[in-house]
Amino acid sequence: MTRRGTDDGFATVWGAVAVVALLAVAGGLWLFGHVATVRHQVANAADLAALAAAGRIDHGVDRPCETAETVTDRMRVRLADCRVRGPDALVIVESDGAPLLAPFGPVTARARAGPADDHPDDPGGGGTDDSDDAEPIPPGEPTPPDDPTGSAGR
Repeated sequence: MTRRGTDDGFATVWGAVAVVALLAVAGGLWLFGHVATVRHQVANAADLAALAAAGRIDHGVDRPCETAETVTDRMRVRLADCRVRGPDALVIVESDGAPLLAPFGPVTARARAGPADDHPDDPGGGGTDDSDDAEPIPPGEPTPPDDPTGSAGR
């Protein structure tokens, strides 16, 4: 006589579901890690391009954005925009990441570089506002609308 079990192969089905779930979690974690890596690479490229362009401005070299573009080309990203405002260089860098990330659009990073407020070559203190009557903005207060960088009070 053959005795038939009561499980009818349910352990195999549950095992297959568990394997698929683990693979989905592992794939999600891999994708998250890949996105974070690409984001950091693009941000680093933007920082380096802005620093390179600002260094060229500081030394009086023409066409600092060409230097920024050379840096981004070597780092395998695109220079989407480069502007020079006074002693500051502002850049926007983009990358498609990988074909898997293409449907989500390019990864974008912005960076700004220029001399510090207490630049040694500027006895007036540097910066964009040399007036002594400007009051500091306490942390947490909104940035005044006349500050296009949004960096006041930080």
